[in-house]
Amino acid sequence: VQYFCSVLNLNLGLHETLALLTSQLRPDSNHKEEMGFLRDVFSERSLSYLMKIHEKLRHYERQSPTPVLHSAAGLVEDVIEELQTAPVNNEEKELLQLLSTPHLRAMLVVHDTVAQKNFDPALPPLPDNFDDDFDEESVKIVRLVKNKEPLGATIRRDEHTGAVIVARIMRGGAADRSGLVHVGDELREVNGITVLHKRPEEISQILAQSQGSITLKIIPAIKEEDRLKDSKVFMRALFCYNPREDRAIPCQEAGLPFQRRHVLEVVSQDDPTWWQAKRVGDTNLRAGLIPSKQFQERFGSKDDRFYFSFTLALLFYFILLGCLGARLSELKQKVVSENPQEYGVAVPHTTRSRKSHEREGVEYNFVSKQSFETDVQQNK
Repeated sequence: VQYFCSVLNLNLGLHETLALLTSQLRPDSNHKEEMGFLRDVFSERSLSYLMKIHEKLRHYERQSPTPVLHSAAGLVEDVIEELQTAPVNNEEKELLQLLSTPHLRAMLVVHDTVAQKNFDPALPPLPDNFDDDFDEESVKIVRLVKNKEPLGATIRRDEHTGAVIVARIMRGGAADRSGLVHVGDELREVNGITVLHKRPEEISQILAQSQGSITLKIIPAIKEEDRLKDSKVFMRALFCYNPREDRAIPCQEAGLPFQRRHVLEVVSQDDPTWWQAKRVGDTNLRAGLIPSKQFQERFGSKDDRFYFSFTLALLFYFILLGCLGARLSELKQKVVSENPQEYGVAVPHTTRSRKSHEREGVEYNFVSKQSFETDVQQNK
């Protein structure tokens, strides 16, 4: 501890201090594991990068730089106009050419944005006129910012009251990330447009066409349903599905298309008819709707109208057990021949001599008895 304190008192940067501490770690028979752990932590490259970034930010903070002006882009426009209207020499021509390049002008626009600290999107003011029939405490004004992505929610019309209700929240979508919209909420307005007498298709169109800021007027559900619970269920689809061709799906834009053999991660099975899932390996974090097991029999041929469920892992090992005459070899060969990219057969090791028709690494791995016993002792 005294050594660590003396190192810190040297007023070194964090990166240099980390390197110095790492170099001074010595083996200790009483704390071998702890010293090894510290050495591994201090030697981690990502930690070194973080220390360097920290030092750069602290250096920037100590300098406290301030912009010379907040409108560099406007000044450049004035200079360009001045150069274009007056006779110019070679140096002025070069300056005009440089100032006219799109990259430099874009950089100056970014400079002005940072100088003015204009980072947040421009949002319209909140509406201050509520309908008379609304109790002020029962109305929730929700403002979301989305890009071209869907809002990530589906709606339905209540058969008894005619109200527009949020039917489901898609995992990873804009509505889910906000945490402000819940299943069962009643939707009254979208960007000031009353939706009470509009069809769900019209409302979905309004939401899809809205970019940037979206303001929703919502009557919260009396009892908010629990947020969607995490689900780690993985399935391989044995049929193809295109939501654009499915008339039964509640919202085609919310559907998740997939092909035969795609691996799907099911993140919600709350709805018995429509599950929410993501394609494994897909960069899109938003989940989509897929037909549930009870609902998917409309798809695929008679022999492959199902999902194959499994737990995701790097390798799968299957052991076939059965009595004599169970034709296990035939079953094994059938599985491997029909799915050569997914399944193979483990090659056993043996200490006996290789026969003339056998190939090394194909029928067996031929090893010495001493090597075999060594592997056994090492729990291989």
